[in-house]
Amino acid sequence: MADILFNFFFLSILILVQSFFLNALGFYDILLVWIFYYYMVSEDKVRVFLLCIFAGYLKDSLSGGVFGVYLSSYLWFFLIIRVSSFYLNLNNHIFITLFGIAGVVINGFFLFVSNYEYFLGSVFFEEIFSLYLRELIYCFFSFLILFYLFNRVRELILMVKADIQSKLAKLSRI
Repeated sequence: MADILFNFFFLSILILVQSFFLNALGFYDILLVWIFYYYMVSEDKVRVFLLCIFAGYLKDSLSGGVFGVYLSSYLWFFLIIRVSSFYLNLNNHIFITLFGIAGVVINGFFLFVSNYEYFLGSVFFEEIFSLYLRELIYCFFSFLILFYLFNRVRELILMVKADIQSKLAKLSRI
């Protein structure tokens, strides 16, 4: 239960950081990093699947765009990770970066397909393409760093949790 609540609050914080700070820079969807990281550390893959559904629903609800874009892209991203995990060692640095790029491509594909008519008739097509290219470049250089940053945050949280539990155990003996 604590894991579910932590994911809810952490996803909310990531969505707020994405919306207020990173979208202005043309940064890719940071939830892709969390979904991939959570897949790697979680033993229960059904929980990761439910996280993808919840994150996609929450992001679609807050985005104001076509509903189902993020839900579809997160589910396809999960499916690709799940199938690939049977054949590849996903702990490799190269594969972590490649899966990040695949997530950005999937996300961009669903955004483009959902707004095809708008993008086709737009005079801003070159600007949209340059933004998408910038997302891919950011992903190439930062996906692995964010992956290990999430790992470090998780380790710190687990250390604090163990420390609190040991202090509570000492108090219960008194």
